[in-house]
Amino acid sequence: MVLYGTIQGATANILSLSNVQKKFKVMYNSTLNQVFVVHKADVTTTVVRPSKRGLFFADFKKDVKKTDTF
Repeated sequence: MVLYGTIQGATANILSLSNVQKKFKVMYNSTLNQVFVVHKADVTTTVVRPSKRGLFFADFKKDVKKTDTF
């Protein structure tokens, strides 16, 4: 991850989808919910969703979940 700076008081990381999918399984369904789901080796998932302006983001306090499926 590349630390980019702050956006409205929050720390922001700019991620390359190409680099993320080299390490993790990434799923995207443009019809159903328009979110990226990143599946990590520790069986957690992170949801990366679009903001109202279209920039994708993850709220790590809300969007990291433990899952049984990989």
